Amino acid sequence: MRRLLRVSCVLLAGCHDWPGALEECRDAGRCVQGSPGGGTGGSSGGAGGGGVLVQTQLTVLPDTLAFGDLATGDTSAGRPLTITNAATATAVNVRLTLPPGFLRLSTGQCPPNLSPSESCTVQMAFNPGSTPMAYDATGAVVADNAPAATFHLSGNAVTSSLSVTPPARDFGIIALDAGLSQTFTLRNDSSSIPITGLGFSTALGDAGTWQFTNVSCASPLAPLSTCQVRVDLSANVPGRHAGSVTASGTPGAVRTFNFTLQTGAPLSVSVNGGVTAERFVTDDLDGGLTCSTSCAQLVPHGDSRTFRFVTSRNRTQLEGWSGACQGLGECRLTVTGPAALAAEVRSNNYMFISSTLHTGKLGGFTGANSMCQALAADAGLPGTFIALLGRWDGNLAQGTPVFDWNPMNGKRGWVRVDGKPFGDSTASLDQQQWVYPPLLDERGRHVTDVGAWTGLEFFGGRMRSPAGCCPDTCGPTASTPGADWTDDAPSKSGRFGNPSERWLAGSSPTVSCDAMRHLYCFDTTLNEPQVTPRAPPGARRGFLSSPLPGDKNRTAIDQFCTSEAAALGFDAGFRALRGEIGAAPLDGHDLDAGPWYQPNGVALFDPAASISSLGLAARTPTVMTWLGAPRPDVVGTPVSTCQGWHADGGLQNGDVWFTSSAGVSVGPTFCGSYPVICLER
Repeated sequence: MRRLLRVSCVLLAGCHDWPGALEECRDAGRCVQGSPGGGTGGSSGGAGGGGVLVQTQLTVLPDTLAFGDLATGDTSAGRPLTITNAATATAVNVRLTLPPGFLRLSTGQCPPNLSPSESCTVQMAFNPGSTPMAYDATGAVVADNAPAATFHLSGNAVTSSLSVTPPARDFGIIALDAGLSQTFTLRNDSSSIPITGLGFSTALGDAGTWQFTNVSCASPLAPLSTCQVRVDLSANVPGRHAGSVTASGTPGAVRTFNFTLQTGAPLSVSVNGGVTAERFVTDDLDGGLTCSTSCAQLVPHGDSRTFRFVTSRNRTQLEGWSGACQGLGECRLTVTGPAALAAEVRSNNYMFISSTLHTGKLGGFTGANSMCQALAADAGLPGTFIALLGRWDGNLAQGTPVFDWNPMNGKRGWVRVDGKPFGDSTASLDQQQWVYPPLLDERGRHVTDVGAWTGLEFFGGRMRSPAGCCPDTCGPTASTPGADWTDDAPSKSGRFGNPSERWLAGSSPTVSCDAMRHLYCFDTTLNEPQVTPRAPPGARRGFLSSPLPGDKNRTAIDQFCTSEAAALGFDAGFRALRGEIGAAPLDGHDLDAGPWYQPNGVALFDPAASISSLGLAARTPTVMTWLGAPRPDVVGTPVSTCQGWHADGGLQNGDVWFTSSAGVSVGPTFCGSYPVICLER
């Protein structure tokens, strides 16, 4: 009869490796030791050599330990973990299996054999490494004859977080020996980790007298709390300097904050004279200084600056720099100490010859002034413009100089609309003088067809209004005085001037009032001296020589020019503008390098322009200069060159250039002594 073994299987750890376990229970995961025997029946399963039951169970409380944040490399306080042998009959030898970052403290132990229903408590701690990271792992309690009991472990390894406000400080440019101060705020940004051992190290450089002050920083610096330090400086060494302070504490709190500065010297810039809205000085830096009146700034020691004068209208011009810079053009300055510079500026009134033609019926002075004002406004020219016209006075005797310049309101200084100077004062205008001829209209276009109404004549060395017998102002009569410029009857006459020669009173001064003429228009707003004529940088020079006879050959006359140039301080070679038999006056001159300019800055001769541009015109009484040809670009002949420059006086002729009251004229004259125009090679 087969004996049946009745067993009760209990889940035990490691039963598959237990040799004494019955096969049935091993397969079921429950281990029972037994041998054949026992009864053959009954609910008890018989006794005989029946199975012996081993039943062991471990429990752990709590099943989760969350340690939270802890500084890297630190060890947390212990947390209790209670282990219980829940078995009813068997003692067990328990052991702990722990993941990296966690340990069991020496306080609290379990006995070698944990009896049934007995508990023990151990202390668990979080002990992360040096790398900030999150820990999340499982620990276990194991025994030889029991299944493992697991529990969850977690914690965050962190470093302390230290921030500084401001993180860096550039003090910018400061004056030598100027004091400055900056407070820095330190903050422990951690919500749970205090900073201990807080200390500071400094690297303050050699800029001058530095001082570091710990205002309120103490150790420990609690989580989310702040403290202050301060840096003070008196800079007394020129140059650019840098310094730093490093704050450090535990755990892992390190922060360096830097500061820089540049010493500088005070530089003042002023703009003097002229119309404020039309001029300013600027430097060559992006976003640098722009000054229209007076400015000051600190400039780094050793910096080089280039200052430029800028104008929005050519009537406003730089007369020159003063102070730290001199002369014209750009002002280049290297700053080594306090400096001041000024732009000396002049603004002049505009003048022009009208683009429009009119009969003598101008609507009187009011109408003529309105015409000038309208033309100026249409061309965008600022100012208050009047027409320069004479007034007949029948009560005065012929020959009395009576022209009244009062409509000019005592103003002075005029330029053409191209910015070139025209005249300085009514005294110079009274002499028919100009610097550059009044040939440009309100838009800068040349006007060369006919003259302009003036109603003036040149008498006794100055301008006068027509008087007595001759009311040459298109309108007035003995019975209607004051009717100037109101009539265009052919029977009435008016005086006019030629803008290329006698600009106020021409050589043939009168014309009937139905003729068409221009107007001279003058602004009467500003009262500054005429802008100084300036030759462009690098311009070639020219001048009018002393008189010399007509028997000087080419070699002799060029040597004469070079000798007179040396007396003027010019060291270059010069050549006379004079024709020869078979050669034009311009031959031998470089015609592609632009005009020649006189020592006074006024253009003398431009080979690309009309001979009417000769700069000697209308500046003195009539001047004749040797030319030796009908035009500068035409070859000479024996007749035009005093027989090849071999004659002096007598009946021989040579062509001369009339350069004052008739600035465009060339004609023959006796071979006497005349100046020559000398031009730089």
